[in-house]
Amino acid sequence: MIHSYQESLAKLRSALQARPKSVGDPFDNWANPPLNVLDCVLSLNRRYEEFCLPRVQRFAEAHPEIQQLATFRSLIVSYPTPLKFSETELNYRDQRRADVLLGSLNTC
Repeated sequence: MIHSYQESLAKLRSALQARPKSVGDPFDNWANPPLNVLDCVLSLNRRYEEFCLPRVQRFAEAHPEIQQLATFRSLIVSYPTPLKFSETELNYRDQRRADVLLGSLNTC
């Protein structure tokens, strides 16, 4: 399991580095580090407009107080598991993706 987690983090890093910037891209407009991380993690191998964007928008509306990465991490760890956070806050059940999300915040 650790191996696949590390592979997912490596894919996330590569995707972040390779992600082209374009005018009007919703990712450019978050101006909020937690939403940027959430956007990047959720968009990996998913349809952006149908899957990722609505979840990030709902999270932003539900949690306007989340402006710092450390605060975002604290919210996630306040749940019994990262998966429970993902299910409750994002309406998404994927253990690996939930672990990647928390893992990307563990240095905060």
